[in-house]
Amino acid sequence: MRGEEGRKLIRLILESLFWGLSGVEFKVGREFALEEIPRKHIKIEQGVIAKNQYNAYDDEFKIDELPFVWVIGEKNHLGLLLTCSLYAVYKRGNWGDWAQYVEIFGQPVRIVEYDAYDTKTKEEIRKLGRESGNGLFMMIPKQAKFSMLDGKQSNGNGDLQDKFKNACNEEMAICILGNTETTSSSRSSGYAQSKEHAEQQDEITASDLVFIENTLNSARFLKILSSYGYPVEGGKFKYNIELNLEKLKKRLEIDLQVSEKVPFDPDYWYETYGIPKPQNPKLHTDREESKEEKKEKETHVLKEKIRELTDFQPLSFKDRVFKKVADFFDHALQK
Repeated sequence: MRGEEGRKLIRLILESLFWGLSGVEFKVGREFALEEIPRKHIKIEQGVIAKNQYNAYDDEFKIDELPFVWVIGEKNHLGLLLTCSLYAVYKRGNWGDWAQYVEIFGQPVRIVEYDAYDTKTKEEIRKLGRESGNGLFMMIPKQAKFSMLDGKQSNGNGDLQDKFKNACNEEMAICILGNTETTSSSRSSGYAQSKEHAEQQDEITASDLVFIENTLNSARFLKILSSYGYPVEGGKFKYNIELNLEKLKKRLEIDLQVSEKVPFDPDYWYETYGIPKPQNPKLHTDREESKEEKKEKETHVLKEKIRELTDFQPLSFKDRVFKKVADFFDHALQK
């Protein structure tokens, strides 16, 4: 599998989370190669790929009948971008309102009053307005009553639009990243809050990696790889885990206490702490004995020897007679 094509496939798998689906067509040949299928032609609800994006049923292909076509996605999963679309529409409209607010209230308003019956003065004021540059310029007769309700009491500096824009950004960040403090900083944020949000994002990233790993290990993709000559039997895709030493330190303390009560599978230690397995199978289970274990073993051996010396079978009648005779002569010699 070539690097560029492999990265392209990973990108399409990850995009299926955002768009809801991705389509891949693998090219027939010796080398691993693929081409993206435009999503607008994939009708996953009907299980077909249409030549016409408007779904002309007389010109379509069933996905299950195409051995080198792989569609990633589910019927009921419409993607994360659909969730963000509402906030994107609101934000786009907010930018237009904000631009209009700046255009109207971003510079002073020029108001000139004139006598309604003085036409010559009116023309001079109009000429002055055209030649004095851009900006809001108003001509009002003195006899007219004028008032301008600009809403500055509640939104004097455009803060309303700014808050609305930030709210839309935060909601979209939560939809995609699961948090807000890793891309922006709120006024009430601190180190502890940012750290907690970063840990939440790490969990989502790990979940995405698991999704990619499970997708690559699907039977359909492994069958396609096999057609290119790759030895896929008995193998599987697996991503490298970047160990967090701080978390592992806390976990090790718990594991050591639990291991005193419950035995652990040796593979658990290798997988959890990223320790490579030894090539010698004996070293997989053998380990250096601790002082307590050596002392306990020596005590057990000593108890076994004492038991062998004290444990004897009952003497027969003949042995008891000889023992009595030996005891009599030993007693006589002592006298």
